[in-house]
Amino acid sequence: MNTALAKSYELEKKGLEFYINSAVGSKNILAKRTLFSLAREEINHMIKIDEISISLDNTGKWPD
Repeated sequence: MNTALAKSYELEKKGLEFYINSAVGSKNILAKRTLFSLAREEINHMIKIDEISISLDNTGKWPD
């Protein structure tokens, strides 16, 4: 994984940890749902970063 993608992945991971920890600590159901939804988005971003990295490693090109 190149440096920019690795840094992006780490930022998404930190966001994921923040949202999960905040959701777990929240007593408000709406806040919990929103924070878990944001955590899912961070996971989706991490998956996309992995896909880009694999494509670049295998083909040298960005995926479509």
